[in-house]
Amino acid sequence: MDKEKHGETPTGTDTSGLAEALEQGPLQALETLKTRIAAVASRGVAALSELREIDRLAGTALDELDRVILSAAPANVADHGQRSADFWVRLGELCGGFHSSSGLECRLVIPQGHTRFRSPVAEILLRVVAELLANVRKHACANSVEVSSAVRADGSVVMIVKDDGIGLTAAEHIRPLADGAFGLWSIKQRLQEIGAFMELENDAGLTARVILPAAVRSGT
Repeated sequence: MDKEKHGETPTGTDTSGLAEALEQGPLQALETLKTRIAAVASRGVAALSELREIDRLAGTALDELDRVILSAAPANVADHGQRSADFWVRLGELCGGFHSSSGLECRLVIPQGHTRFRSPVAEILLRVVAELLANVRKHACANSVEVSSAVRADGSVVMIVKDDGIGLTAAEHIRPLADGAFGLWSIKQRLQEIGAFMELENDAGLTARVILPAAVRSGT
């Protein structure tokens, strides 16, 4: 009862914080999108640049909604096995949501045993994968993307996001994206917090490999 009185659901979600995140993120982007569409509708004709801008705004709204959904999900689970299963399920939901919103095929090829990470690491990794998928949707001109994994001899785990699109230029590898998205440059900064790093292979699409040291794994 006390939690409900203070704006929290019985599961511990802060509904007031969730409402604020929605208002400042996807709802704001959707309002801007609605205004642009109304302006085009009033004229009955749209320039190609306007249609591209509307598409960009729609993508931004979807990306912001993805971030809110991820941030609202519970971060702490006491049991290692349950935590691993939760992370694995959330990866599946992330790929499923990406397919639904983009129409692009998204294959998840990750054994559950490769997803045993400490909770803070799992949260960062989910956001990184979400941002890599968002970059595929925005920039790759791809038809499909695959999220897979491997374990190296030293115990480190490699999470791989590979698309069949056009890849990126050398400059795009290191700069933040112009529209304010998280971007590949910022992904690298976030990974440094957990001792991980990312390698990019720009051949027949873009392959992003996130290498996570064995020390961040749990239950091993």
